[in-house]
Order: sequence, then structure tokens, then C-alpha cells
Amino acid sequence: MDNNQRKQIIDNAKTFFRNEIVQNHINGACKRASKLSEYNINPFLFKYLANFLTGNDDSESIARALVLPRILGSSINTSFGMKIQSLIRGFKIFISDS
Repeated sequence: MDNNQRKQIIDNAKTFFRNEIVQNHINGACKRASKLSEYNINPFLFKYLANFLTGNDDSESIARALVLPRILGSSINTSFGMKIQSLIRGFKIFISDS
């Protein structure tokens, strides 16, 4: 494999991450985080979580403590693994064609 092929693989991987992983994560996270009915707020816990996360319990800190788990939750781990598998399959095809 020469340097041009390596560069093309890296460029393809960057495009794949940008289009397949990042964009899907943004779309899904915004959808999950925007549904107020999906939030199960524990009135005894949310101020503690805000303080633990940011050091205070102002409204922005509370919002961060409630929204971040939906954005950084397990769904990105699952979709990331599946997308990486498809990326690797694509590399195998690319490498075997050269």
C-alpha cells in the first residue's frame, strides 16, 4: 500500500465519521434531549447531580445534568460499534480492489 492509498483511506474514514457517526449522533441526541416527557426527574437528585457536575445548582447546571446523559448515553456506544464494523468492511473492499 502506497502513501496515496493510505491518505485516501484516512480521508474516507474522516468523511465516514463526519457523515455517519457525528451527524447521526447529533440528530439522535437532539431528538432524545428535546422531548420533555422523556425526562424522569428525581426531585431529590437533580440538584446534587448539578452540583457534582459543575459545582453549583443554578438553572444551567441543572439543565446540563439532565441533558448530558441523553446526549452521551449508551446509544452512541452501540451505534459507534455498528458503524465501525461497516467502515472496516468498506476498507476490506477498498484494499482488496487495489
